[in-house]
Amino acid sequence: AQRMMGSALQAIRSASPSQRKRADIKESLNLALAQMLVSSIPQESFGYSSPLTATTLQNGDDSASNAIISSFSSDSHFLVFSQKETEAILQRDAEDAEKLAAGIAKAVAKGVLEANPPVEATFKVDVLGKSADAVAEGIIDRLGKAPASGCILVLTGLSGTGKGTTVSKLQASLPNAASWSNGNVFRALTLLAVTHCEQSNLEFKGEVLTPDLLQKFISCLEFSKFNGRFDIRICGLGYDLLVSEVANTVLKEPRVSKNIPTVAEMTQGEVVCFAAKAAELMRADGMNVLMEGRSQTLDYIRTPHRFELTLPEPIIIGMRRAAQRMMGSALQAIRSASPSQRKRADIKESLNLALAQMLVSSIPQESFGYSSPLTATTLQNGDDSASNAIISSFSSDSHFLVFSQKETEAILQRDAEDAEKLAAGIAKAVAKGVLEANPPVEATFKVDVLGKSADAVAEGIIDRLGKAPASGCILVLTGLSGTGKGTTVSKLQASLPNAASWSNGNVFRALTLLAVTHCEQSNLEFKGEVLTPDLLQKFISCLEFSKFNGRFDIRICGLGYDLLVSEVANTVLKEPRVSKNIPTVAEMTQGEVVCFAAKAAELMRADGMNVLMEGRSQTLDYIRTPHRFELTLPEPIIIGMRRAAQRMMGS
Repeated sequence: AQRMMGSALQAIRSASPSQRKRADIKESLNLALAQMLVSSIPQESFGYSSPLTATTLQNGDDSASNAIISSFSSDSHFLVFSQKETEAILQRDAEDAEKLAAGIAKAVAKGVLEANPPVEATFKVDVLGKSADAVAEGIIDRLGKAPASGCILVLTGLSGTGKGTTVSKLQASLPNAASWSNGNVFRALTLLAVTHCEQSNLEFKGEVLTPDLLQKFISCLEFSKFNGRFDIRICGLGYDLLVSEVANTVLKEPRVSKNIPTVAEMTQGEVVCFAAKAAELMRADGMNVLMEGRSQTLDYIRTPHRFELTLPEPIIIGMRRAAQRMMGSALQAIRSASPSQRKRADIKESLNLALAQMLVSSIPQESFGYSSPLTATTLQNGDDSASNAIISSFSSDSHFLVFSQKETEAILQRDAEDAEKLAAGIAKAVAKGVLEANPPVEATFKVDVLGKSADAVAEGIIDRLGKAPASGCILVLTGLSGTGKGTTVSKLQASLPNAASWSNGNVFRALTLLAVTHCEQSNLEFKGEVLTPDLLQKFISCLEFSKFNGRFDIRICGLGYDLLVSEVANTVLKEPRVSKNIPTVAEMTQGEVVCFAAKAAELMRADGMNVLMEGRSQTLDYIRTPHRFELTLPEPIIIGMRRAAQRMMGS
């Protein structure tokens, strides 16, 4: 929003008075947004070239999905929805992986599986722009002569890369091929576990499934040839069944289905071993066994024929899923239309409608609660009310949402990088004994800033402070970048009596000045190794925080210096020799500076001042105060929307 704002304002200010009078504010912002969006999309990520026709769409297969992606790859509505689909798929994958890991860990602890199996080399197959037929053909070529005598083929990859479709193509192309799934093994074991509990009048729960009991259930399963074909026989607890004959009846009963997760976590190792033996039996009989799933379990299957389906950009997983959903919705609409309507149907228009419906339904409208009017006067203000007005006006514009998502990702990435650097500094301080590992942090009051001006946020915080500002207090303000901490501190400083904001920046600069000077005086090259704990303590002792000339300041006294930071903040402390070396000193002195800041803040508070400290909780958790606030937003994308609105406004 800041970039859009800057671009629009620049265009309006450079226009003639008559043009400025006729200017459409929203149109100027739309143009700024379009220019930024087009320049930010890496077109090489979308390499599909299948044609989009009615015939292709009616096929309803991967060629249709590829055609849709090719046609919509530069459509920002499509990209927004694809991003959401990607995030949902990766989240589900992560949750499933966590459950699998728990099951594998249990199996390792029981000695059923080894912790680190010897996994053969895996051949990666980039499926971007390829049909499932082409992917399958490439895998078959790679297998060479192995299928002639039978082999085990393992296929892994993230959800959405096309494993299931590829297996279907392979099964249709390879001789004597069969696909394996652990699903019915888990169902068979669950049937036995539930039946055991029923026969023993026990409540079904995980604690009942002891290792001995699980081993008994496993021994009730036999994999062999029955009636001329491989099958699983369930023989025990009164059952004598073939899985192929009860897969859609007994094994789908509710008493089985609802208890599978519990049994699956307890028997991952046993089922993996069962599958490995079954696959080897089929291979030895000349069959080509196709096993697709997660590497966590398939790493325990021994075979030289291992393949992983990959995509160069994670968002393409979401694009494939979005294309499939659009295709399904459009086909349903076309099939339900009359013959004459079907004949006139515009394929792209049908897909556009399907996309619009999915996009609108996926956006939680309560996330966009802004109601400020968008006018020329509001825009000229150039403040948070203008940003809110832009967000209100563009909250349903998918171009805006796409760009906001990119801004969000960039902001969160920078926050993560900064947090990593801070963590390294804190870890050093804990190791040195300067800071404790887990400080006792007071309760933090969360402030939802959605739809509020900085004035309103500041007023809410001041109300929460009660009478504390009358005698002086320390106020800590945290939150992600983009939530408005800096602006809120400015408003608080203007509203609270005797208020001052604190920043560690000049403390780090003062220490860096001393460190650089020490190296210069000692003819040493400046590097982290020079900064020993004793030397750093010496530099800290050269800094004094007190009142000088009637106001609080930092005095630098040592190595030939006798300076007040306020007098040299924009001169000596901004010299290149200082600025370029701050990161090294900051990482080495995080703990010392946090302690210095805590003492300084307490001195000012005791003097009746209201001390405002904003930043990251990693360091501010070491400041003792009951007045802790965190600025929050209900949806991460709103951080990017605020930033995008500010940029649009500036433009």
